[in-house]
Amino acid sequence: MDINNFIQSLGIFYLSTNQIIMIVVGLIILFLAIKKKFEPLLLLPIGFGAILSNIPEIGLALSPIEQLLMKQNSIRSHSWNLFSLTMI
Repeated sequence: MDINNFIQSLGIFYLSTNQIIMIVVGLIILFLAIKKKFEPLLLLPIGFGAILSNIPEIGLALSPIEQLLMKQNSIRSHSWNLFSLTMI
């Protein structure tokens, strides 16, 4: 595997500005919960949720229906690739 392909496949290249803003907001919320001890039982899960749901290419922000559609599309494209390989 080429190192350039590996670096280009990292999720950081798929970050949008909205995701960056929400990750920063999540980090600020975590800072307030941990360092300032401002409602930690409430802000810790909110901060972690804001960070985890905005990680690109992980699919946590998708609804179950969207995840199902993505899986079906990947299965169809994979089966089409297998079918086209057997025809060669």
